[in-house]
Amino acid sequence: MVRHDITGLRGHTNRLISLMLQCGADGLGVDQSCHVDQVRAQTPRDLPLAAVIGDHTMLAKAEPNQVRETVRRFLDKNLTLVLPPAKIENIAAFVDEVRSYAGPSSSRGSGNGGGNDAS
Repeated sequence: MVRHDITGLRGHTNRLISLMLQCGADGLGVDQSCHVDQVRAQTPRDLPLAAVIGDHTMLAKAEPNQVRETVRRFLDKNLTLVLPPAKIENIAAFVDEVRSYAGPSSSRGSGNGGGNDAS
């Protein structure tokens, strides 16, 4: 079994990303108060970045097509994460999109979000 260190902080941590990277973690976790575009711009594209996709109520209240659009935007940033409470049809929409979306470039391969787990 391989051990992976994930560094995660809560709150507005955008200005701390460079320090988090210096810790040598195998991935970073940020919450919805961070600007994910800014965080991704500061991190290597192949570094797993766990972030809240949409707001905390998206999977519980959004329509499946809204979930698909949001998932595509985050997959393009090489991000994936599912948080409860989530409606079953939205989890299905999320997983279906992760499996089927090829992304803006062919380098993604199977469309699985760059190797990050979607479950």
